Amino acid sequence: MDIQPLVFLRGSHHSRQQAASSATSPYAVALLLLCATFHPEPLHAKVEAVNPTPEQQLFWEAKHAIAWGDDARFGRYAARLRNTPLYPYLLYWQLQKRLPQQLPLSIEAFLQHYADTPLAPLLRNDWLHSLARQRRWEDYIAFYKESDDTELRCQYHYAQHKTGNEQAAWEGAMALWLVGHSQDETCDPLFEAWQKAGGITRELRWRRIELVMESGDTELASKLARPLTAEDKNWLRLWQQAYDKPELLRSKRLQNDSEMNRRIIFHTLQYRANRAPRGTTALWNELESRYAFTPEQRNAIARAIAIGLSYARDERALDWFDRLPLAQRDMEVCNWAVRVALRHERWGSALAWLEVMPGGENRSVSSQYWRARIYETMGFPDTARYFYKRLSKEPGYYGFLAADKLNLPYNLNNDPLDVKFSVLKRVAFRPDIMRAQQLYDLGMVGSARREWEAAITKMNREEMLAASKLADAWGWEDRALLTMAKADHADDLNIRFPLTYNETVFKEAKRRALDPAWVYAVVRQESAMMPHVQSPVGALGLMQLMPQTGREIARELQLAQPDRRTLLKPETNIRFGSYYLRQVLQEFDHNPVLATAAYNAGPHRIRKWYPKHGVMDADIWVDTIPFDETREYVRLVMAYSVFYDQRLDQPIKRLSERMLPVSRAKAQTISHCHNCPRADAILAQAERKLPPLINAQ
Repeated sequence: MDIQPLVFLRGSHHSRQQAASSATSPYAVALLLLCATFHPEPLHAKVEAVNPTPEQQLFWEAKHAIAWGDDARFGRYAARLRNTPLYPYLLYWQLQKRLPQQLPLSIEAFLQHYADTPLAPLLRNDWLHSLARQRRWEDYIAFYKESDDTELRCQYHYAQHKTGNEQAAWEGAMALWLVGHSQDETCDPLFEAWQKAGGITRELRWRRIELVMESGDTELASKLARPLTAEDKNWLRLWQQAYDKPELLRSKRLQNDSEMNRRIIFHTLQYRANRAPRGTTALWNELESRYAFTPEQRNAIARAIAIGLSYARDERALDWFDRLPLAQRDMEVCNWAVRVALRHERWGSALAWLEVMPGGENRSVSSQYWRARIYETMGFPDTARYFYKRLSKEPGYYGFLAADKLNLPYNLNNDPLDVKFSVLKRVAFRPDIMRAQQLYDLGMVGSARREWEAAITKMNREEMLAASKLADAWGWEDRALLTMAKADHADDLNIRFPLTYNETVFKEAKRRALDPAWVYAVVRQESAMMPHVQSPVGALGLMQLMPQTGREIARELQLAQPDRRTLLKPETNIRFGSYYLRQVLQEFDHNPVLATAAYNAGPHRIRKWYPKHGVMDADIWVDTIPFDETREYVRLVMAYSVFYDQRLDQPIKRLSERMLPVSRAKAQTISHCHNCPRADAILAQAERKLPPLINAQ
């Protein structure tokens, strides 16, 4: 539950600056009047604890009455709040309090009446789990709606089995079974029932094992193989051993050109290609002609080897990419081929792969920049200048790089959002936006974000821009900038790059001799200015610190060991994050590009990514970072640093000054890699395509 102290948030420092600077415009006056209808305090009030309004106090009293089980008091308070935006939350909490005892009619009434709120799916899901625990399978089927939630799906198909619809139950079980990962334990009763009914055949078990082995989970594969024969288990054991000892692919047992042998060899080579691409290349060259692999299998292995060699920054990847048929030359292949060619100064090859990029990607800003860069290097200055000049008007990383090539000014034009007052008013008085704003005022940020996200999915672009303007006026910077980005508008630099926590950033930047624009850029990229954000891997706060990192830094600074709440405090988080930034900057010879990459990926990886010999231009080094997450991270932080120079009214430091050439010669080693566990987890998360952030209170 969102039980929070009586803290109500108000406009931020930069919101106050904007309001003051434009107070005389009719638009600003209208905006202030509109927002004042939602704020008992003036829009420019500081973020601090204030006395709650009578309505807010009544809301808290009703919420506490639910927690205490005082139905009489709750009834009195709720009756007075019936016509307020947050009344549905009181009903939701009341139903939640005694959910197993609720009548289906009560749940259905709430789901119908408040179907347009995010509370409806929350209550439905909780109610379904409650019904499953009570084994009320007919009610479960009546309330179930199609869902991506694996637990609910498993329970639903089990409910079908228990109510006699076995054909539908087993069809659902099949879809849940054929995945390459472990399913939630709530699926076990369904799978057990399906197995008893004879549904999980030897063939289906092997299909699942093959999917699991593709994902590399050998432990789960062993569990799945328990019902198989001893002979089948021996085949799986050989397959698992080959993953660690690929030389076993030469064993006598795999000499015959059988389907099982080809399957084991194929998956082992694919698995090993990312981990040991050079050894896999030699093994494939030896084995390819001995077995009747399909063309699809041969292409898949060639592709895996090419990408594996690319990760290893091996020039031979280009030869493997060239072997792929045209149908296999998708965006991933083209991008990897360009990176390898750039890193090894194979300019003609890089240009050729740029030209064949599918889907119009060969006209993207990055492709234009590298086309110009290659023409410049190959001795075609006029052609390069044409592309650079056209690209220099872009307000972003590649536009700034192009402007540097011609010594042109950056495009840093600030175009504040201009939303019609009628649209602003319409959005402000939407029930979902009113609920989000009031929840935010109450300090219930998680619930407020949930309302907000549900609201903007129902808006057109003009309405989203109005919502962004409103969030900014309330001091809700992260919703303002993220909503503006969803509306594909990037020109309001005040919203896009807020100056929240200005005093703390400047204090810590000064203490650690850091560029405040760079610190701000890291904060902006790490958390989008959400102070209480937590990532799926456990990183916390504005600068995304792992708890262990926080404890190590606290020891070095001779401070008390911080708990989670302390690490989430902006002052502590920025202090510790700036301390670590200083460490990685010092380790990498004051090169901001390497330090930025190290903050994201860990210093241990950066040392592996050095050029083998001599010096490499920073733009090439950045665009040949093997991890998508880190590559994009560095580009954005470098560009954001420029925007923050402007926002902070300090001289613009060009990317050519920030992005120093990269070499391995001067690197030092710090005693601890504070954020390495976090970096490892984040990059593993990126490979699995998990969501980058989990919003937390």
